[in-house]
Amino acid sequence: MLVKRRFKFQILSYFLEKNTHMNKHKKLIKLIDRIEKKIQFNLIEIVDYWDSDLCAIGLKKENCLIYISMYNYIEEQDLRYDFDIEDTLTNQVIKKYRGELEPKLIYEIDRFLLMTHT
Repeated sequence: MLVKRRFKFQILSYFLEKNTHMNKHKKLIKLIDRIEKKIQFNLIEIVDYWDSDLCAIGLKKENCLIYISMYNYIEEQDLRYDFDIEDTLTNQVIKKYRGELEPKLIYEIDRFLLMTHT
């Protein structure tokens, strides 16, 4: 258990240290923490192609990207998310999701990892 917690802390510390220039909404940072608890976080890379958007982040694996935004719902009690699954080689959006709750986001991230698993 101690090793797992240390690993978790290392992931978040690395993310924050690597991206010290990033200024993201605290709800987004908490989302990343919750995602890390539910999926194999070491299989993905956190990317920030939207540095001026405090409510958006990307999860990338190979040539696939999940763009996640909570901008439209940041004030709601039951936070919702807009997210897109994109192919970075062709810049094509594979699928769009709007106004989804966190369980659906986590489910789709799991599917995303399975689809890109080689």
